[in-house]
Amino acid sequence: MVFTAVAQNSTAQIEEWRKSAEQGEAWAQHSLGVAYYCGEGVAEDKREAYIWYSIAKANGGDKAADESRNTNWRDVLSQREIYSAQSDVVDYIRQQKQR
Repeated sequence: MVFTAVAQNSTAQIEEWRKSAEQGEAWAQHSLGVAYYCGEGVAEDKREAYIWYSIAKANGGDKAADESRNTNWRDVLSQREIYSAQSDVVDYIRQQKQR
């Protein structure tokens, strides 16, 4: 029973972060990056983590910039995954600016 409550809270927290992230909040974008990197409340997905860290960094998220700089992404993702993720970041930022 305790584990179910924790999982529900994590899912609710992820959804709140996602809403804030989509509104351009760098802290929420960073939080999603951390969640995806660690697999907390979502399935672990290093590529998705890279995307959210990069978006947060582009939006002035200092903590995301520091953590991203300290992560050797080439040890975590293939070069192809990095290029693909970078393309997704650019697309996401363009879409956000059009809103």
